[in-house]
Amino acid sequence: SINLNAPITVTGAGTLSLTYNNQLGGSNTAGNLNFLSGNISFTNVISGITQGALSINAQPYTLVNSVNQLATNATNTPSGFYALANNYNAFSDGIYASAPISHLDGTFNGLGNAISNLVISSSDQNVGLFGQVGSTGQILNLGLLGGSVTGLATGGDIDFSSLVNVGALVGHNLGRITNVYATGSVSATGNYSLVGGLIGLNNGGTITNSYASGTVLGVMPITATGGLVGANLQEGNSTNSYATGAVSGGISGGLVGVNNNSLISNSYATGAITGGAFVGGLSGANFSGTISDSYATGTVIGGDYTYVGGLVGFNDFGLITGSYATGTVTGGDGAFVGALVGFTTP
Repeated sequence: SINLNAPITVTGAGTLSLTYNNQLGGSNTAGNLNFLSGNISFTNVISGITQGALSINAQPYTLVNSVNQLATNATNTPSGFYALANNYNAFSDGIYASAPISHLDGTFNGLGNAISNLVISSSDQNVGLFGQVGSTGQILNLGLLGGSVTGLATGGDIDFSSLVNVGALVGHNLGRITNVYATGSVSATGNYSLVGGLIGLNNGGTITNSYASGTVLGVMPITATGGLVGANLQEGNSTNSYATGAVSGGISGGLVGVNNNSLISNSYATGAITGGAFVGGLSGANFSGTISDSYATGTVIGGDYTYVGGLVGFNDFGLITGSYATGTVTGGDGAFVGALVGFTTP
């Protein structure tokens, strides 16, 4: 691996070339490019074009220095390789009425840089910095500081093809998210929404070493809201990740709203959770999913006739191992309330 313990600044027009072993096989163990402290920045910009060049494992990357520049490149070549050349303040961009980057099948590496003050307010189905990330897409080493993302669409019937997916980073993720964080607020104003502090819908994708700290708000009772992910479906994977923001909605979890046939491992949530259906400190509902070596510490509050648990509100044929909860748990009249799980099927 390459571990960066201090910033790297490229001031001229040369090439920064990084090479590490990323191949598995035999006795080899794949390495990574790890941003432990600091970032990589290319400071020489002429007429809006970043000078210099970046190569990672012999793969050239297109350097971008704004959200709009990334959007233009990714629209033309969704499967390309892109890197954020510097920290970027999106305040002057105004309010985006749709996801700036509608689709990504390639790679976007933030190089340890952050995009700050991004504001999106959209009635589209997939809302976030990226509307959708495909199964071959990946986003790495990026921060989203402040700002807000709001989904305005009402949504159709309770059908995944018509649900509104809202996340600070990605509305609908099928790819790989690694070393990414978001601190802004995320919300949806209509029913039938999946709302997460980082990802709205993680549909078979992988989330690793990532976190969200902003508040997440959905409409009760028909939304799934999570501090990190609204819904984790189709063998989605959330590992070594956490959320600290307050969460409110219908099916609400401190980390994940709904965990369906998917994995949560080595993760935690600390935010206060309020919900109107299934409410859990870590996950509102766990349908045939696995939760391992994880915990929740936030207060959990459910209304009348709800399922409320310190870790999981409703556990339906799900497996929970090596996990715990310490938060205060409260439910209304007729609610199923448990310090760890509100209700579990046999």
